[in-house]
Amino acid sequence: MKRRAKRDEQQFKISGTLLFVCAVFLLGGMLGSLLVPCLADDSQYYLSSVSAEGVGFKSFMLFNGLLIAAIFAGGFYSKGRPLILTAIAAKGFMCAFSVTCYIRAYGAKGYLPAFLSEFFSSLIVLPVMALMACRGLELCAEISRRGRGMTYMTHGGREYMTSAFVSLALTAAAGVIHCYIMPVITFMTAGFTA
Repeated sequence: MKRRAKRDEQQFKISGTLLFVCAVFLLGGMLGSLLVPCLADDSQYYLSSVSAEGVGFKSFMLFNGLLIAAIFAGGFYSKGRPLILTAIAAKGFMCAFSVTCYIRAYGAKGYLPAFLSEFFSSLIVLPVMALMACRGLELCAEISRRGRGMTYMTHGGREYMTSAFVSLALTAAAGVIHCYIMPVITFMTAGFTA
């Protein structure tokens, strides 16, 4: 009975943490959406540079890899919460900024390219980052409670490190989708938006 109550309490804590992480992501997204109207015609420049050069796999992995690294590093410190939450907000900011640039540049015709450019890669990357952030925030709290004397590897650190490598592998898969598959599909559907 105690075991079940403890498991239910842990599930509720993870759900609350996940809701908080989602709220931070949405806050970053709101800031990204609000910034685009302030840029005058720079959103068109952003889209032309992205479409001319394409989003390279290296730049996709660099940005998302840095965010995962920040989330991962934040989990090692008792005061790592701001780093984790900033990484989640930055991902929300960039997703909303990209989508809003498409919509601002192309009007109603920009919804399909915006959807195709962001949705499928974000479908993989966002849950990975959100779950990694939840685990990192949980470990931050555990380190805060236990103090400096805690040996990190004996209290969930191994699973956290494994999840970081799995997160990078899934992000690489999302990068392949984003950089190599989605531009072809977007080009094929360009006739529908013209």
